[in-house]
Amino acid sequence: MQDHFQTLNLPREAALNPDTVKARFQELSRDLHPDAGNNDDKAFAALNAAQSCLSRASTRLKHLIELETGEAPPSRNTMSPGLMDLFSPVADILSKADHYIARKSRTTTALAKAMLSKDAPELIQQLMLTGGEISAYRKNLDEQLTQAKVSSDLAPLAHEFSFIEKWQSQVQERMGNML
Repeated sequence: MQDHFQTLNLPREAALNPDTVKARFQELSRDLHPDAGNNDDKAFAALNAAQSCLSRASTRLKHLIELETGEAPPSRNTMSPGLMDLFSPVADILSKADHYIARKSRTTTALAKAMLSKDAPELIQQLMLTGGEISAYRKNLDEQLTQAKVSSDLAPLAHEFSFIEKWQSQVQERMGNML
């Protein structure tokens, strides 16, 4: 198994700063990028894979667990109570935004567009508030990550980060589609 931490010359730590990963990737890719005259496509592909894996907490944690234990983390079919509490408002606002975006795409007349546009500010505000709740939850996860000591502490965090990262992306996507 490729050790992505080693590829980027970074320590095997659960709580890596994504900016540090990005900076190291950029530093190393200067020499390995095909435009720099390097013909080692495998080395550049490995560098890209390492950056992709380590820049997201969920994939970084899963990779770290696999390196430390030799096994993939166990898959979980449950959510923690805190994540479950967040799920309902996230699902609700995403559904409302999807409904608005679908209506917006079907609207053809100026009058119908004007009538529909009155709903956008409230939906955007709700998306922003929900995004703030997700960010607050992620900040809590980041704090837990810095305190995690063994790989058994990391598996539940990896599971939660995967949901949080997905929800953050979905909220941002809907915000862009609302405008």
